[in-house]
Amino acid sequence: MHARLLVLTSKDNAKTSEKAREYVRNFLDNEGFCGEGFFNSSYADWFVIGGRWSGDLTEALLDKEKVKKFWKEFEDKKFGYVGIDKNDKEDNKTRKKGQALFRRYFPDFTGRLPIYRDTYNELGFDDDAKIVNEKLFDSLLKDCEGADRAENGEWGGLTAVDIEADTISKENTINKKWVVVVDYHN
Repeated sequence: MHARLLVLTSKDNAKTSEKAREYVRNFLDNEGFCGEGFFNSSYADWFVIGGRWSGDLTEALLDKEKVKKFWKEFEDKKFGYVGIDKNDKEDNKTRKKGQALFRRYFPDFTGRLPIYRDTYNELGFDDDAKIVNEKLFDSLLKDCEGADRAENGEWGGLTAVDIEADTISKENTINKKWVVVVDYHN
């Protein structure tokens, strides 16, 4: 089963999103996320930065009600069912319709759209690592507050981890930590 993991690391470990994504990838590789080490026996059998959750950090900064309406319409119109072949004319038509729908909901949005991403890009995309601000904390980390490793109670999967083992809190996190999105399989 694929799951999303939010990894927090100090701003001191990286100056750019690319460096933060590399730092987290190397940490997970070296500390046994898929072997032995920091996580004891392996926690996962595979992971990539971003993956199925590439764009989640960007989406978390958008208006929640508009995001909810966008995804409902996106799913109702079946815009998500496209293959990876960029030369497929029908898939490209669907992608363009999905992108136009996104722009209709978020006309002032600039940057890479949080839809139609390569989910196997090893280091994800630039927006798969961001410095935590209050909106990101409230949207993604508030439920993890008070832990250094937060688990989802429904299935026990790891949902957030601070790799410096700091307690996840506004005081320890906002403007002090990178949050990096990881797609893992266990």
